[in-house]
Amino acid sequence: MIFILQQDITKRQAMYMIKLLGIKKYSGLNKNDIIYLINLHFAQKCCMRIYRKYKTPKQYINDIDPLSLTPIKHPFFEVEISNNKIYRYNMISFYSYMVKTGKFSDPYTDTEFTDNQLK
Repeated sequence: MIFILQQDITKRQAMYMIKLLGIKKYSGLNKNDIIYLINLHFAQKCCMRIYRKYKTPKQYINDIDPLSLTPIKHPFFEVEISNNKIYRYNMISFYSYMVKTGKFSDPYTDTEFTDNQLK
């Protein structure tokens, strides 16, 4: 969704918004130019999100769960090993492994998981 700012705001509101967004070099511009800059800012953010999402596809290292030796099926747990290289585990077998062993580390690399990875 692209945020499009219309002409129904005041120049003071537009100036406040441009300050919050951190856009520079806006002094001396009229209301329409400020609104154009704000809309351009949101359009650029939207384009960058789409570009980042599709620029490099995920590279899955495995197709078979190393814990249960069965094909990977949804739901599965992904662990990023290096840039865009992802190792997957079946969620049920991974959960069982963690409960039985009490280790919160990756069985493939033996590194401990961060809190963000376990959320």
